[in-house]
Amino acid sequence: MRRRSIAITILTSLIACSTVALAHHSMAGTYDVAKSTTIRGVLSEIAWRNPHAFVVMNAKDANGKLASWHIEIAAPNALSRTGLNPQMLDLTSTYSIEIWPARDGSTNASGRLLTFPDGRQFDVHDVWGPTN
Repeated sequence: MRRRSIAITILTSLIACSTVALAHHSMAGTYDVAKSTTIRGVLSEIAWRNPHAFVVMNAKDANGKLASWHIEIAAPNALSRTGLNPQMLDLTSTYSIEIWPARDGSTNASGRLLTFPDGRQFDVHDVWGPTN
């Protein structure tokens, strides 16, 4: 009986650990680093939370249609270390951001380089992607 109890405890622990390990999705599997592009638009939302911050940018596509891009960026702590904080972002200003678009063709992306209206730039990418 004691062996069965120990086996169940070990099995339960392994399942719990594997669930946590799978929780962080593959960024390279989600975003296409070979299709880096730059979009320009106005931020409509900023979410400064772990594990990744994100912004929503309203930008026109090639046909002039407005699209809402959901752009995942680095963790708040990593962004703060580069000198970027959420109070610096203005929801009425136009920004440019280099992105790696989603592989599925949606308007989801991973951010790479954020350019402010005054020309200041911040590397906002998560550590998974290339740095150049």
